[in-house]
Amino acid sequence: MTIAVGVACPEGLVLAADSRASMFGEGYARVATDFSHKVFDIGGRFGAVTFGWRFLETNTVAGVMEEFAAQTKLRDDVTDVAEKLRDYFRDRVQRHIKAGVDEAPPEGGDVLGFIVGGYDSKGIGHLKTVYLPSGDIIDGSSTAADGAGAHWQGDIEAILRLMNGFDMIRTDVSAWPEEQREALDRVAYLVPCYRMALQDAVDFACFVIRTTIDVQRFTDGTVAEPGGFATCGGPIELLTITGRGLAWLRRTTLTMASAASETQGSPV
Repeated sequence: MTIAVGVACPEGLVLAADSRASMFGEGYARVATDFSHKVFDIGGRFGAVTFGWRFLETNTVAGVMEEFAAQTKLRDDVTDVAEKLRDYFRDRVQRHIKAGVDEAPPEGGDVLGFIVGGYDSKGIGHLKTVYLPSGDIIDGSSTAADGAGAHWQGDIEAILRLMNGFDMIRTDVSAWPEEQREALDRVAYLVPCYRMALQDAVDFACFVIRTTIDVQRFTDGTVAEPGGFATCGGPIELLTITGRGLAWLRRTTLTMASAASETQGSPV
């Protein structure tokens, strides 16, 4: 799983995610890596953060994104990018399923998605969420005065609990009396993204991801469903997008992790 975040404030867009990829099988779960790239620079003008499946056939989603960026001619408009990304990755998802690597999702189900960020020809930044294999593209928040907001996808249980005051995933309140449902609505936190500077949007994206990682780290599921597995972790990767272009605030880089062990025990 993943915690993927997109924030739009008047000064720009923020895309961020954790770096953990997990593996699940019959009776087991394990961390595949804590260095999975989930945030992407697309052509130096647009960005995307992914959630859902980490592999397509014999490649990672990050590897397929490199192919998409190299093979696709993009216009200077975020809508065009979202549509072309949808078409490219939907084809790869279908090939993955046809090859028998994973089973097809149930009718109407999606297994992979992206929050895509970038600017249009009018100088307005937009966030769009792409779902696959359905191909749905949902228009989200923007840098316009009345369009600021935040989106999160993936393993969102912890942040939904915090922001809404109860577990929206496990607690069905549809049959509750209207008075009680209205009381729950009143305790939800307000997040005024329209007042945020870009630094505030960066900090808020990190807060969402860090909170999710730490809740999973220090808990073991719920009383009703004990034995939780920490599906989110690793370094936070974060990209900002403004009308002037893209800027990485955090991007994991390669290191020689074995260097210390190679010299361990050597004479001084």
